[in-house]
Amino acid sequence: KIIDAAIAIGQGQYHQTIDINSSKEFLKLSACINDMATKIRENIEKITEQKQELEAVLEGMQEGVMLLDKDGRIKATNQALTWIAKCSPTCVGHLPMEVFLNPEVQQACDDILKNGKAHLRIRVVMHPDTVYEVNLVRIPEGGAVVVFHDISELVRLEQARQDFVANVSHELRTPLTSIKGYAETLMDEKFRASSQADAFIHTIVKNANNMSNIVNDLLELTKLQQRQKEPDQLSPVNGTACFISAWETCMPMCRDKNIRMINRLPDITLVIAQENSLIQVFRNLLDNAIRYSPENTTITVFCEPADNTIVFGIQDEGPGIALRHQQRIFERFYRVDKERSRASGGTGLGLAICRHAVQGMGGKIWVQSPPEGTTSGSVFFFTLEKADRNIKL
Repeated sequence: KIIDAAIAIGQGQYHQTIDINSSKEFLKLSACINDMATKIRENIEKITEQKQELEAVLEGMQEGVMLLDKDGRIKATNQALTWIAKCSPTCVGHLPMEVFLNPEVQQACDDILKNGKAHLRIRVVMHPDTVYEVNLVRIPEGGAVVVFHDISELVRLEQARQDFVANVSHELRTPLTSIKGYAETLMDEKFRASSQADAFIHTIVKNANNMSNIVNDLLELTKLQQRQKEPDQLSPVNGTACFISAWETCMPMCRDKNIRMINRLPDITLVIAQENSLIQVFRNLLDNAIRYSPENTTITVFCEPADNTIVFGIQDEGPGIALRHQQRIFERFYRVDKERSRASGGTGLGLAICRHAVQGMGGKIWVQSPPEGTTSGSVFFFTLEKADRNIKL
């Protein structure tokens, strides 16, 4: 019985017990064997539970994890790593180079396993627009753990931050350089008495106003971005009244260029919005249309119902926007024609403000250029949710 029980335990049958009622020596031996089997069973159950917990953690991770053996071949992976590597049916048994087709990853694995490095961190581009930070840690007994962390969004945000700082610096430096140059010239007492002094002062004021507009637009953009995190209470407003308010502000610019405005909005257009934000959207889109429209042309404003939304449109007869620019014109400081944009006095932030304002009110904004049925010009569309027509404003 003792021999049979020992063989059964050796084969993994840890529930096997010995029941002997003979001499005390065999009784003690059988008790020891039974106790040993129980402890082995409990330890194996504990190890199995820990293994399952570890597997659950690894499978739940967004980071890709792979285990290398001492020969540098993949020993195990989690689901995220399988997705990153696009390996089917399995990555196990392959070299990292065979799976990722990336020499940087293979070189880092070789450095960890063969060159004695305990820890290594690299940054690699695995797929278009996808950047991974790869951390490698050597296992003292042989092999290594490799973790892939997707930092694409962090890289994009860092690039956006750098671009923003560069753009702000450039946009402010241009008028600031002009102000400094004219101010230094005016320091000459003889020049201050000349007829050109007034023109120089006018230029200084103009550039100071440009800088002020850029700063004001930046502050407004920051407010809108913050408002998206903490949304304002939206309410029913008359979109037509908001447009008329914006139009009154832009009217002097239209007169200077003899631009005619055609208003095809009904007297009342009820939408769910934030009144000041909607006025600003109309004002920025009108300002943009007027700046880029030739003299003696027409700007048309209209709206159309679409399901539970209202689609507003502002159409101009300007030069239009090439298709390659249409997805990017709503970015901060993005300009189709940089020199022309600065000459027109724009800050490069108007459309970015429109996008954040419309999105903050639950709508979408886009451009079509040229408008359907024409060969030039642009039409900017944005949507807002319809309000109940029975609501009293």
